[in-house]
Amino acid sequence: SDEPSLLPSDEPSLLPSDEPSFQPSICLDEEGWVVGGSSQYAGLSCSEISIGPENWCSAIMSLSDSANLSKAINEACCICHGSTYKTTYPSTEPSGFPTL
Repeated sequence: SDEPSLLPSDEPSLLPSDEPSFQPSICLDEEGWVVGGSSQYAGLSCSEISIGPENWCSAIMSLSDSANLSKAINEACCICHGSTYKTTYPSTEPSGFPTL
């Protein structure tokens, strides 16, 4: 059928979509963001954190003074499940969500 389904499919499509996705597809770290405060992590950028140990995100999140530019690490860095997203058109990979 040419009509969109109301339920997600069991598996993602193997073909790229001709339309932009409602779900962003490329994560971009918050430009200029670094860890705030005075801990051993202060001044580290998202790219530096991304090459560190996996537990850096949770260690930095547990600090009371790590926010910077009004954002915590989980809002600023992709590696910690935050930041902004850039939609690509058309998608080069199948999305994990159905498109309408």
